[in-house]
Amino acid sequence: MKNVNNFLEMPLIKCIFIFMTALALQIPSCMVTDLADERENASLAAKHEITSSYGGIQYVYAPVLQYVGQSMDKDGKIQEQIIEFKASNAEITGKADTETLHKSIYDVIVYSTSLDIKGEIAMPEDAATKRMAARIFLPMDNSAGIEDGITITINGKDFPFNLDDPSAISEHGVYFNLSSEDIRDWVKMEYSLCIRSKGAESLVFVPNASRYKVRLSSPHTSPGFSGDFLPDRREITENGFTAEWCVTSINTIGKNNSDFRVNFIIPVNQYQRTTRTIKYSFLVILLIFAALFLSETLTKHRISIIQYIVTGLSLCMFYLMLLSVSEYVPFGLSYLIAAILTTAPLGGYFFGFMNRKAAISSTAAVALTYIIIYILLNMETYALLAGTALLFIILCAIMYFTRKSDLC
Repeated sequence: MKNVNNFLEMPLIKCIFIFMTALALQIPSCMVTDLADERENASLAAKHEITSSYGGIQYVYAPVLQYVGQSMDKDGKIQEQIIEFKASNAEITGKADTETLHKSIYDVIVYSTSLDIKGEIAMPEDAATKRMAARIFLPMDNSAGIEDGITITINGKDFPFNLDDPSAISEHGVYFNLSSEDIRDWVKMEYSLCIRSKGAESLVFVPNASRYKVRLSSPHTSPGFSGDFLPDRREITENGFTAEWCVTSINTIGKNNSDFRVNFIIPVNQYQRTTRTIKYSFLVILLIFAALFLSETLTKHRISIIQYIVTGLSLCMFYLMLLSVSEYVPFGLSYLIAAILTTAPLGGYFFGFMNRKAAISSTAAVALTYIIIYILLNMETYALLAGTALLFIILCAIMYFTRKSDLC
């Protein structure tokens, strides 16, 4: 047994064993990653339940003029014929008020909107359309969140939506029927309507007019803009945001089903940030092990393999504490709590088997490592560059302190 212990205490063999221990400790780190994924899926399921019952993603279209008639195909069957004329322009102005709903420990942002839509539709000059029934079609991809009735005003006359008319509703939207007397002398249609709806996650605008302009404001302070077109102008302050878009037919050439959207998001996803933190686990464990080994080499005070393993397991516990605490408090605070609950016991543990100076240095190394990792997490764009520079500096430091050591 003594020979075995002497073999394990050989510096080179111990280095290899420490490295293998650091690799083995990636197993509990991966288990925490799987747990974070599982908790995130549970969070997404809870959020989906809330959003689907609240109205879901809402889509906003401009109204379309349709002429409906009948035609006979080559087999002699009567088919419905629809001729569409999209709006010359559509101007949408509105506000989206937001609130945060809770289910268990999960939060989701929902919104309620009031959108005023106005614009023009040029009347066709084709005589064939005069013999067809006319109607206004308002497309809808999701009507679950629509509140109140919808009344469209055309050239000063109101056309309310008829709830009792089955033909006024389809799976793609609603219809407002127009009589021939209504449109007889119209050269153009000047329309206006107000849509009040509630939804969640995103508000999507579909530019189905020749000129489609949107101006949206909201008290939400962390919007996400996505889709085929970003805002022409935007202003985001601590009181909310204002954004404007103007999309024309030229902009949509070659783009099928184009849209742009505002995503009402919670800015911090603790599960994704925890997963990013765990990606540094091997680096953290290896750095702390290197600090302990360096201390052991310089002070000639033996640190057993068991003490390395216990230290590594304590470092792995940090990620489990971070995951569990971050579900209840902001990520930055949860990171601080987990770091303190890891560093303080490790410091006491180091004082149990190291001299005072080495214990203080090793505890400071743990604390400094967590500070550096947190800085890297928040750098994002420059994280790779900063991390590489850090590793280079650490390698140089190790080379300096071990330049006279004989590991064989």
